[in-house]
Amino acid sequence: MDRWLYSSDPPLNWLTRRRRMRIRARRPFGAGHSRLVNRSAVDQLILDADGRPSRINLYFANGGSIEFPPLK
Repeated sequence: MDRWLYSSDPPLNWLTRRRRMRIRARRPFGAGHSRLVNRSAVDQLILDADGRPSRINLYFANGGSIEFPPLK
């Protein structure tokens, strides 16, 4: 169900103003085929001078972290 709700075309976007929002999937480094991180975390988003994401990280309570690669 998580994959369906958080996919690139989720059903929540049909009912809200987010229907024009574009979502691009990113695979975290070392996650294999999975795109969904199903853990509680704090995220860090660093933007470049043009306002595009240059670095995305997730930090977990146990001290671990996951980095997402930038889009090409």
